[in-house]
Amino acid sequence: MKEMMLAVGVEGYTIRYFRTKGSYECEGEQKSIYGVAVTKSLDDVEEESVDAGFISEDIGYVDEIIATLGRNSVTPVALCEVLDEMLV
Repeated sequence: MKEMMLAVGVEGYTIRYFRTKGSYECEGEQKSIYGVAVTKSLDDVEEESVDAGFISEDIGYVDEIIATLGRNSVTPVALCEVLDEMLV
């Protein structure tokens, strides 16, 4: 499942940031885990997209990451590299 959290207009295209949600079982208990996906669209036609996978069980932490990505207009091409630097 993915939920759009933020859209940023940059130089004629739109970057949309999504929070993704998955689940896993740990010690017999079902838990949620969240991640980030980004798409870049020109005239509502998707040009690029990437799903960086799951990052944390903390939804607030993932939302903060998405806000930072949006403030810096991180594109799908740069997403994984930027996350590598942020999550060190």
